Amino acid sequence: MKPVSRLVVAAVAVALLLLAPGCGKKSSSPPPETASGSTASKAPVGRPTQNVRIVIVTHGQASDPFWAVVKRGIDEAARDLDVRVSYQAPAVYDAARMSRLIDAAVATKPNGLVVSIPDPTGVGPSIRLAVQAGIPVVAINSGEDVYRRLGALLYIGQPEYAAGLGAGRRMAAAGVRNAICVNHQVGTSSLVLRCRGFAAGLAKVGGRSRVVTIDLQSRQQGCSRSDRRGRCRRWTRLPPAASSPR
Repeated sequence: MKPVSRLVVAAVAVALLLLAPGCGKKSSSPPPETASGSTASKAPVGRPTQNVRIVIVTHGQASDPFWAVVKRGIDEAARDLDVRVSYQAPAVYDAARMSRLIDAAVATKPNGLVVSIPDPTGVGPSIRLAVQAGIPVVAINSGEDVYRRLGALLYIGQPEYAAGLGAGRRMAAAGVRNAICVNHQVGTSSLVLRCRGFAAGLAKVGGRSRVVTIDLQSRQQGCSRSDRRGRCRRWTRLPPAASSPR
């Protein structure tokens, strides 16, 4: 298994453990004895003590190369923890559709809910309703800056602004003074934060960047395998004038 897959498995396992009732809790009372006087076996610490069902709703389709890795990690963690997991996502990126998926999941009263938060305005109300319904919520991939405000237990993912800042500093250290930051999913807050951090990293040395938005879900605009040399090369020939993202 590749290192990234291991990280995904570990991260999702943490989420599932936190959401699963009775996980990781040690009883202060001694274990019961059977009629023969032997100690009854207990469920392993860190595993659910009852049938657990968790719904995962993200903005990324399981067929996407990035989210396919996430899905494999989810499936492996579910097998390891012996819980039932349902992975759901809109057919294309759509915060409104994602919000409806969350509402539908909450109506089924799962033991836990795992969500990405690409658009706090679009999906935030549905997440709050889940929390109000008493369903534990964990955020993954996006929403690091808002998950607490929405009532989620924790966030699993990278700090996007810091990641962009680090990339900008590395570029600056390599002598780059004019760069682009590609936003492949317009409306996703994590990508906005990443590009802002990238611009700030370059700005430290007087560099600048501009945001280039594309739509990977559009065959006309996407950088498909057949068009990588065409469109992707055009990105490298952008005019020198650029402005930092706001």
